[in-house]
Amino acid sequence: MVRSLVFATGSTLGCFLVGFALAYLMHRPFRGQPFYYTIFILPMLTVPVVVAYTAEMLLYQSGPINDLISHIAGIEFKPMWLTNPDIALLTVMLLEIWNWVPFSFIILLAGLSAIPKEPIEAAEILGASKWRVFWEVQLPLLRPVIFLALVLRFLEAMAEFPKTWALLQGGPGTATETLPVYIFLTTWQYFQISKGAAMSYIVMLLMIVIVLLAIRLLRREKRSLDTMYAVAGQGPAG
Repeated sequence: MVRSLVFATGSTLGCFLVGFALAYLMHRPFRGQPFYYTIFILPMLTVPVVVAYTAEMLLYQSGPINDLISHIAGIEFKPMWLTNPDIALLTVMLLEIWNWVPFSFIILLAGLSAIPKEPIEAAEILGASKWRVFWEVQLPLLRPVIFLALVLRFLEAMAEFPKTWALLQGGPGTATETLPVYIFLTTWQYFQISKGAAMSYIVMLLMIVIVLLAIRLLRREKRSLDTMYAVAGQGPAG
């Protein structure tokens, strides 16, 4: 459970930070924008098992990734990404971030594009800097979208199985044995089917609780935004 929470939290925050940065850079039109849209969305269209097997070829100790990092750093840098128990979970986490950054990017870009221009223009007329406009106008209006992106990404990360299993089968040792991997091993390799089914139900109930809490918090954010728009003389929030 702890390993799954660490993995889900780390990959969720990584996807959010990178996705938000890309969304903020892309929400205003510029030349060649469709090309970058395609590049940024491609990782999410890649089959997770393909990601895992490609990473296996790239990340072995004398592989091209280590050679590239060593060349850039000017020193020999060849960590054992797949066989060192201390960094194996981090390796899968980085693959998860690369694979699912487009998901956060799309949600946050939609949220940024939906922000009304009037509050931003009013703040700029009053002399607010770009940082203050972002921090005091855009970010508060984005809270429901940010919360939605974090919750959906966290739920998906808690259920991540294909990359972890295809790449390391829970190893080395138990370093990447997250809940989905452990349930799979318990059910289909140790043949403790009742125990595996019980764990699956417990995880499902935990996810239902998280979803219900998320819905409640989203409704609260919606009411808060409606109040803000009412004070500003705008229509209700979408």
